[in-house]
Amino acid sequence: MPTSCSLGRFQRWQVHPALLIGLGTFGFILATNLSLKLLLEPSYRNLEVRDVERNITCVQVYMEQRLKAMAATAQDHTAWDASYRYMDFSTRDFEDENFQPEMLGNLDLSLVTFVNLQGQVIFSRVLNADCTQSISLPSDFLRYVQPGSPLQAAAHVPEGRRGYLLLEGQPWHCG
Repeated sequence: MPTSCSLGRFQRWQVHPALLIGLGTFGFILATNLSLKLLLEPSYRNLEVRDVERNITCVQVYMEQRLKAMAATAQDHTAWDASYRYMDFSTRDFEDENFQPEMLGNLDLSLVTFVNLQGQVIFSRVLNADCTQSISLPSDFLRYVQPGSPLQAAAHVPEGRRGYLLLEGQPWHCG
């Protein structure tokens, strides 16, 4: 049943009660939604920022641990002495003994390559992502080890070179 509303000197309107209830409900929902958005959105945003910061910190700590482990392996001079002898007299026995996929995986190494000063690959072993099987050497690797390249120049620098190589669109840590 319509209800009359007096608007003073304006004409009288006939308003249906369902319309009044609907407008009131819409106003309540709109006010509630806006107030919740203003109260909760900053809290969720702060929570997301803290979560992202925590994840970044975890990745940084993990990468630092990996670098330390790789540095410890690289500074084991007994392994390097045998490697230098291998460069002069390469043998299949040395390769089988030192470059099994599971051994390299335990050392967190996925690419081991011996390259002479002329840029020729003497031996290479590349492992898949989970370090379970050998795969082929990325085709664009050879450009990094040619005579005059930064990695070849590192052969004459006691501390060597560290960084990342982009091989077939994937970053590979070099250290």
